Amino acid sequence: MLLTGDRDALQLVGDDTSMLFTRRGISDTMLLTPPGVKEYFGITPEQVTDFKGLMGDSSDNIPGIPGVGEKTALKLLNEYGSS
Repeated sequence: MLLTGDRDALQLVGDDTSMLFTRRGISDTMLLTPPGVKEYFGITPEQVTDFKGLMGDSSDNIPGIPGVGEKTALKLLNEYGSS
């Protein structure tokens, strides 16, 4: 079980690992399993790195693709899948 509010850790969620995701402080959390990640964020845990690579993440110094934001990245991953 992981406890974090960092979306990067979503890639660690799997059959043997769940995550308590903090939304606002430590008191507002949600338990995430692989189906929960897909339901809440629109991507599977395996797609997190592709998602970040497409849209970029300035906090992790990932440039992303110009003009691709969260909505477009989700659309591309849901339409074409991951590498």
